[in-house]
Amino acid sequence: MPVGVEPRHPEPTRRPKLPKAAARPMAGRRAVATVGVVVAVVAVSVVVATGGGRGPTPNPSSPRSSTSSAPRASPAFYLSDHFRRTVDGGWGSADVGGPWVLAKGSADDLSVTQGHALFAIPAADFRRAEQILVAPDTKALEFQGSFDVTFLGNIDEVDAQYGGVLAYLVARFHDTGPTGYYRMGVAWDAATRRLWLRTQTPAGKGNPGDFTIERNTGIDPTADFPSGPPYGPYRVEVRITGSSPTTFASKLWKVGDPEPSGWMLTGTDTTNLGPQSTDPIGFRASNDLQGAPNLYLPFTARIAVTALEVGPVP
Repeated sequence: MPVGVEPRHPEPTRRPKLPKAAARPMAGRRAVATVGVVVAVVAVSVVVATGGGRGPTPNPSSPRSSTSSAPRASPAFYLSDHFRRTVDGGWGSADVGGPWVLAKGSADDLSVTQGHALFAIPAADFRRAEQILVAPDTKALEFQGSFDVTFLGNIDEVDAQYGGVLAYLVARFHDTGPTGYYRMGVAWDAATRRLWLRTQTPAGKGNPGDFTIERNTGIDPTADFPSGPPYGPYRVEVRITGSSPTTFASKLWKVGDPEPSGWMLTGTDTTNLGPQSTDPIGFRASNDLQGAPNLYLPFTARIAVTALEVGPVP
């Protein structure tokens, strides 16, 4: 895959310091902490597969909706993968959609086991701490998809102040440059400790080529899952439609709760910064948690994905 020029890291927004009374005790803090995310795509018109890195296997008893527990046999899907295989150093081939190809990152951070694709990503500048996989045999201009995401660790445990842990569905992948694709998904944000919906080009906020829309959902994984980890699953549903301009929509909710009746985040790239063509589908995850600007924490984000499907807009 061709690789474009990497964007500069956007200036982080500092998280307001919590009062001491609100701080959580951190007994026995280890030199390296781990945060995990489990992503399971539901049977929505579109879904993309995500890979996972070496690390703790997601708890198979974790709650999951009935829609994500069984694959759909439908020729309408562009991409479908339930990861019923074992792979070390990659994702292998999807059930429908052909092989997964690493476009950026390290194969050592990827694996597939027991129905989950896994990421394990140490914190670093987002230009280095990102993993992008693409299914080259899949091509779509428009699609709709969903995935369930569960965090296997708590970013609060390392008192992160900047950055976040992110999982995105990739659309129209052309290259890894600042405007080489669109990404739509969720971020566990360090500054607010809440889940954000975000859609953007790879440039990064405030940099040349940047298109970003985002919304703080107000969802606190530690409040939803007080016995965690794990924290989840949450369902993310996304849609991309049109060309010149391209319009986006997404929403997020805790699995088991009622689905929001409408989209929570919508927007249009009126300047056509990302690709306006039919290109492959992929998945991206990253971890740029920092304790201070450019001081990256000894923290490995673990993200697991399952039941990924991508198909036409209904």
